[in-house]
Amino acid sequence: GTPGKIAHNLRSAGLCDVFPVEHFIVSASYVARGKPHPDVYIEAARRLREAELRSISGAGETVESIEQPWIVIEDAILGLQAARAAGALAVAVPNTLTATELAPHADAVVA
Repeated sequence: GTPGKIAHNLRSAGLCDVFPVEHFIVSASYVARGKPHPDVYIEAARRLREAELRSISGAGETVESIEQPWIVIEDAILGLQAARAAGALAVAVPNTLTATELAPHADAVVA
């Protein structure tokens, strides 16, 4: 979604305190290709990893790959495909699509 839609969804879900830094919210408008391509998730993971490295070392190191396991929570098939393509564990949360519809595209489904 757009940055505005993401911000709206976070506010509606009461998650603004969990994700207070806009730098960590990445939408398709910030990358070359949208879902099902992995670009959005790779960029978000890169930003988080760089922040982690800065907090540990104080340096502005760059991240070429994401080596630690990570999880993406999604409610759409294209998002689950993008998460898997990025190398993340894809967790489906039914919303407009059912668990049965999402399951073939996810590593796990939570309801």
